[in-house]
Amino acid sequence: MATAPRPRHHHHHHGEGRGTGSVEATEPVLPPSTDGSVVLDIGGDVGALVLHVDKSLDGVEIDLFGSGSDVPYVHSAVRARHLASGTSYAAVYPDLPAGDYVVAAHGSVPPTTVTITGGRITESGLADA
Repeated sequence: MATAPRPRHHHHHHGEGRGTGSVEATEPVLPPSTDGSVVLDIGGDVGALVLHVDKSLDGVEIDLFGSGSDVPYVHSAVRARHLASGTSYAAVYPDLPAGDYVVAAHGSVPPTTVTITGGRITESGLADA
């Protein structure tokens, strides 16, 4: 198991701690993305995560914790992804050092562990418990 990475940025989180999923930030709300509009710089020991979720989470920021950490490493907002095959909803986490991460819980969805491999895009989804 890889060592948990250090948090990437800091701003105020309400109810901070694993599984709260509650965030207050003044980051801009981005529009939906289209096929081929998301660029991921991966390679070596750096990978990425695409977290597929239900439409009901559109606009929600989901925290990602390094394994064993109670401080979020990074978060990403769920956005509509307009693809040739239809619209899906996902949060994209680029530039993640290889290792294990925990996706914060939301509602009835429990925390989920994902493993990021360098040079690869990991795809995962949140499912109701």
